[in-house]
Amino acid sequence: MNQPKLIKYLVLGLPLGLFFLGGASMIWHFKHPDASVKKPKNEATSKPVAQTDLEFNVKRLATELASRPSNDPLKTRQTAAFIEGTLGINNIGFPIVTRVNFPYGGREVSNLSVEVKGYRSPEEIILVVAHYDSAPSAAGANANGSGVAANLSLANLFLRTQNERTLQFHFLANGLGPAPTGAEVLAKKLQALGSNVLVTLVLDQLGKYNATPQSQQPWPGSPVALPNTGNFLAWVGPAANKSLAEKFAQSFTGNSTLSGVALSVADMGSPTALAFAQVGLPVVRVTDTGDLRKATTFAEADAVGELDFASFSEAVRGLGRTLQGFANE
Repeated sequence: MNQPKLIKYLVLGLPLGLFFLGGASMIWHFKHPDASVKKPKNEATSKPVAQTDLEFNVKRLATELASRPSNDPLKTRQTAAFIEGTLGINNIGFPIVTRVNFPYGGREVSNLSVEVKGYRSPEEIILVVAHYDSAPSAAGANANGSGVAANLSLANLFLRTQNERTLQFHFLANGLGPAPTGAEVLAKKLQALGSNVLVTLVLDQLGKYNATPQSQQPWPGSPVALPNTGNFLAWVGPAANKSLAEKFAQSFTGNSTLSGVALSVADMGSPTALAFAQVGLPVVRVTDTGDLRKATTFAEADAVGELDFASFSEAVRGLGRTLQGFANE
C-alpha cells in the first residue's frame, strides 16, 4: 500500500475507532461501576428493643460517666453529648436532635429531644421523658440510667414509623437538683404554647425486679395494695390522671409477660412527674418503685450489677407495644 492511501485510511479510521472505543468504555462503566465510588448508606429505620443496647447504654452512663449530678458541669456536658450523639444521624439516625438550653447554677444545661410526627392527628402529642442526671456520689444505673436507656431504645423503635399521633422523646437536664429543672422548663413551654399533650410518660427507674415473695414494700399513702413480689411495673399518677394510669397499666399487662399496677397517689415520688402535674398536663410515672424493692437507688450501690436486664428488656418491649397502641388508637 502506498503512503497516500495509508494516510487516507488512517484519517478515516481514527474517528471511527475513537467512537467504538468510547462506546465500549461506557458499556464497561455501567456493567462495572467504579469501586471507589461508595453507594449511599441505607436510611436508618426502626430497630426492635434489644437487651444488648439497654446494657450498653446503662453501662456507658453508670460505669464510664458514673456519678453525674447537675452541679457537675463536665459530667453534665458529657452526658448530654452522649445522648445527642446516640440519637443523631450517625447512630440511631434521627436527622434532627433538638437542644434547648436553659440557665442553671451560673451556666447552661440542655434538654434534648427527638420527634416522630403523627400523620393523622399530629397536633396530639405523646411525651416520653427521662431525666439524665444522677444523685451526688451515685453511679445512677437505675436512677436514672435505666430511664434514659429505655427512652433511647423506644426512640429507636419508633424511628421513621407511621403513627396517627405525634411521639416526642425528651431527655431532661437537672431532674434532681433545685429549680429550675429540665422538666419545669419543658412543662412551662408546652403550657405557654397550648400544646395538646395527651399524656406525659415519665420513665424513672425501670431496671430492678425480684421474684422473691415479700420483696416489695407498700407505696406510702396508697389505698391500693401492691403485690408483695417486686416483678411488675407501677404506673403512678395523681388523682386527676387515675383513669389514664389504669388504662396504661392494663394495656401494659396485655403486652408483656410482666404485669402493670396502677396507683393514684398525692406523692408520685418524682420531681419530674410533679413538674408536669403542676401545670395541668396529664402525667403518669412509669417505675419499678425503686427503693421500695431495694434501698440502693440514691447510694453508691446503685450500680449496673443491681439491674435485672432480662426483665428490664421485657419491660421496655411491653412499653413499646403499649405506646404503639396508644399512638394509633
